[in-house]
Amino acid sequence: MHQFYRLAAVSPTLAPGDFAANLKSLKKSYANAARKSAGCIVFPEFAICGDCCESLMRRRDFQLRCREAAEKFAAATGDAVAVFGTVADGESILAVAQKGELLGLIPAGETVTFVFGEGFSFAVGTKLAGDVNADAVLLCGAEPFAAGKRAERTAKFAGYSAATGEAVVFANAGSGISTTDHIGDGDALIAVDGKIKVRTMPFADAEMIFADVDFGRIAFRRGKHADWDESVRLDDVPESPDLRYAEISRDPFLDEAGNELDLIVSGAAHALARRMEQIHAKCLVLGVSGGLDSTMALITCARACDLLKIPHKNVCALTMPGFGTTNRTHDNAQMLCRELGVSLTEISIAQACKLHLAAIGHDGKTPDAAYENSQARERTQILMDYANLKGGIVVGTGDLSELALGWCTYNGDQMSMYGVNATIPKTLMRHILEAEASRTTPKLAAAIRDVLATPVSPELLPMSKNEKNSAQQTENILGPYELHDFFLYHYVSGGADQEKLFAMARNAFQGIFSDELISRTLERFSQRLFSQQFKRNPSPDAPQLTSISLSPRGGWHAPSDWTK
Repeated sequence: MHQFYRLAAVSPTLAPGDFAANLKSLKKSYANAARKSAGCIVFPEFAICGDCCESLMRRRDFQLRCREAAEKFAAATGDAVAVFGTVADGESILAVAQKGELLGLIPAGETVTFVFGEGFSFAVGTKLAGDVNADAVLLCGAEPFAAGKRAERTAKFAGYSAATGEAVVFANAGSGISTTDHIGDGDALIAVDGKIKVRTMPFADAEMIFADVDFGRIAFRRGKHADWDESVRLDDVPESPDLRYAEISRDPFLDEAGNELDLIVSGAAHALARRMEQIHAKCLVLGVSGGLDSTMALITCARACDLLKIPHKNVCALTMPGFGTTNRTHDNAQMLCRELGVSLTEISIAQACKLHLAAIGHDGKTPDAAYENSQARERTQILMDYANLKGGIVVGTGDLSELALGWCTYNGDQMSMYGVNATIPKTLMRHILEAEASRTTPKLAAAIRDVLATPVSPELLPMSKNEKNSAQQTENILGPYELHDFFLYHYVSGGADQEKLFAMARNAFQGIFSDELISRTLERFSQRLFSQQFKRNPSPDAPQLTSISLSPRGGWHAPSDWTK
């Protein structure tokens, strides 16, 4: 299945000592959450008695009423797990209930792990206690309000989820407990991947929050599992039925990068500058096609020159028009080089490719693999020899999306001396270039934006002179890069299988892509990811700039001859 579980947190309306009213409020909140298919519902500490009742907690009659109310609440539970606070033996106790039974009583300050589903786990407690070796931590709170507390919790819980890879669910006491010297703020939140996914408004009355949390991805990234011998096993915790609270991003790489797009360019430039220094390269050599990838690499090269305090003329850009080069991309390549102030040389490959094709017995007309790949390999040969001539280094332009799909020519554009784009997917690259266009000169911005508006194409097949764009458009062949990058992120980063990838994509791209297109693109992604591994195994060095690398040295390890 898809391995998403719906978690809920609520601070219901409670009153200190009013057991009947509190029990009614807890049952109502549980029923509402269960109707919305929550698998686990977290309530505050002292939910049964309403608040920390101090000296009363030591009285036998008070403890008896707490136990009776807790048992009645537990008896009203179904498949959804309830985590709530009560009192026993004069101490704060957390209770876990499901299917009409109390499954565990946990003294405040201690943490117990519960296992469910496919070995997923959550730990129950009142405070964070380091890495508790669980996929989620469920916290029942009774913290009084103070200015700055919400900000403190944001930093604490978001930071914890980022550092440990665990989700955090927190439900604090609400304003109904206002007694003597303190008041509760009703703060409830769910943190995943270093971010607060959902949160109640301050002092909200019984506001319930939900999140569909991907336990499969959390367990996969953490690479840890609870010790079943020391954990309580839960049965039949329901999966989320529809992922409506999952908030699955259509652009997960952008969601992960946040406001650090420029840092990606800076990281690539620093890595490239370091490599130039290490090998005493006099210049940077790259092919500029007027497409997305070479535009990104060209900007990175210019930034590396700035770091080294050398002129942009030390970037040797080559345009190498072939059989399918369009005027649009050719003009954009020239404009980019001109506005960035780099050296520009044009070398047509048409005649060289014709001679080569004739030499191997090709008719020079049939648009087969030899016809197309001869152009990519001719360009690579020119770049390598030109770099030797100038004492430079060939900068690769291929991106993460192309590597994942093997959409490159072996020993052609697959090869370089250093690949600056190798961990940047096409979708993220678009955002980076748009951000670059927003802060540069008008002419350079216009060129970048026209690159962004140009359909992605290898431009290897002939076309009529009056055509603006190549008829050989990559996304018409492979499917949308938005889907491929989405699949890549969740397959490699979260361990999602094909069934789960389809469910997630269907949810994220509802109304944008049809189920048929999603399914067809997913099948193509899955097939090419494995069949094209041989192109990634000999890939050149490249800096890791996003969370995913397909480098065989430090990222993705897979055999070339995998039978899917």
